[in-house]
Amino acid sequence: MIGLRHYSRGGRDELEAFGMIEKDWSKEEVLEKMMLDWPFNQVVMLQHTVGAMLCLPSLLGYGDVKWASSLACMGVLSEVGWEIESVFEFGYIR
Repeated sequence: MIGLRHYSRGGRDELEAFGMIEKDWSKEEVLEKMMLDWPFNQVVMLQHTVGAMLCLPSLLGYGDVKWASSLACMGVLSEVGWEIESVFEFGYIR
């Protein structure tokens, strides 16, 4: 079980440090939170991967400079947009 492995490797401390759980939560409550957040975390990883891949042609000097720069700008805007949304989301949660 992924949540149990993450829990035993300090996942509880990580969630407490980010203010996502309280100190008095039981192990079962923390594991449930981890399992409910798992799909969202997969989408986050996918989004960051796509954003990074859009920057690769510019970093590697592949193809036309205008085309590669346009893709890099799209990747950067995608990342910045995601992070702005994330700041508002965490602000709302807290």
